[in-house]
Amino acid sequence: MSTPLRKPRRVPASIVFVGMFALAYLAVSAHRSARVSHGIAFVEAGELESLVRISPVPVLVEFWASWCAYCQELDAPLSRLARRYAGRLKVVRVDYDASLAARQAHTVTGLPLMLILNKGETLARRQGGMSEDELFDFAARALSGGEKSGGQSNCTLGPGALPICE
Repeated sequence: MSTPLRKPRRVPASIVFVGMFALAYLAVSAHRSARVSHGIAFVEAGELESLVRISPVPVLVEFWASWCAYCQELDAPLSRLARRYAGRLKVVRVDYDASLAARQAHTVTGLPLMLILNKGETLARRQGGMSEDELFDFAARALSGGEKSGGQSNCTLGPGALPICE
């Protein structure tokens, strides 16, 4: 004699939904927390414009690449800058190789490129390597409004009267 097969129990849909929601939340939270390192957020190209638009503080955006030596030299200074200006300036990095649309939108022609954006407006722009002192000076002048007038002798006015500092 064989034992009759038991009918499987149904799990209520609400429990399945809550479980799936919890797993999705944990996956997104883990993904987001993995993208912030030493106060610097690593953002996808598609996230950049919305992040800049909704940020309550100006955003320093560095376009960087793993193969760029100058970009690598800025790792520690950018972390220190992010800590010093916490609450007054958000520091983010955008991967040059993975962000064609953002590169084109911000006319990235060389690395590293630093932009300080506030509500979609470019406050300052600087391309190329720089020392830690130059980085801090660049951020301080942009936040105080001094960079916009081209306060550095090696700044020129680019398209739309934006300073380009070499």
